[in-house]
Amino acid sequence: ALFPFHDWWVVPVKVAFDQTAWSAFWNSIYFVVLGFLRLESPGNIFSELKATFWPMLT
Repeated sequence: ALFPFHDWWVVPVKVAFDQTAWSAFWNSIYFVVLGFLRLESPGNIFSELKATFWPMLT
């Protein structure tokens, strides 16, 4: 387990980790793979990722 504790504060910490770092990682992979499947240039993929990265976290 990532956080092997049974205290009350573990759930909010896990949710915060999942909704920030982990979702940023998987959403970035999603946009890169989607761009490759659409046969877009790496520059276009990066610009779309850069434009949508912070709004995805809010």
